Amino acid sequence: MAATLRPLGEIFTDWPADVADNLAELATYDRKSLEEALAKAGTDAEMAELIFELRGHALDLKNAADREEPLAGPEAVANALGVTLSPPPGKWITYPLDASRRRLSAPHKKSGSRFLCTISIKVPELSELHPLPEGGVYLLVRRDGPEVLNIPGVIERIDRLASSGLLADCVFYQPGHDSVTPSTVYSLRGHTGARGRTSVPLELDPQVEQKARKLWIQ
Repeated sequence: MAATLRPLGEIFTDWPADVADNLAELATYDRKSLEEALAKAGTDAEMAELIFELRGHALDLKNAADREEPLAGPEAVANALGVTLSPPPGKWITYPLDASRRRLSAPHKKSGSRFLCTISIKVPELSELHPLPEGGVYLLVRRDGPEVLNIPGVIERIDRLASSGLLADCVFYQPGHDSVTPSTVYSLRGHTGARGRTSVPLELDPQVEQKARKLWIQ
């Protein structure tokens, strides 16, 4: 089964060689062994932190596999995106995606390439975002709970993006507090969430709920 997983070196341009080829392998490392492998590879602190966070989620998936059927659909995708994008707490991060829903990157003198994004204290307008290739869309992520949608003006800004036909989804990502507590992720477009491998409802103020239900209805 692991042989069918996408190599991590294809997902991360600066993934350290000989550390782990996929998530299944990453989940087999204990902390000390992973620290030694990263030190040997000369991995910088920022990348090492992301790898340890990713390992934690890989362990969550591994431990849950024997208990429940994994979730499918936008919730599971959003969970992976929340980990790999690592949005800054309390801020909106907008990623341009190409026609196949892959993140766009640009050349960078240190890492070879870097994913494009726009970080804002508020939901950005179309004019503030990176141009898209033909067929591209934006992904809006916030490391916070969906209650931020109750703040006046937030749902209206998201509505303007969704009405343009260029917003793939709006994702809310809440990391777990420790290795035992799973992360919670909400997909606004799917109007549902996931805590670890368990579905959770997206609960909003009734007026906001009504607006949210109409966001992607043409």
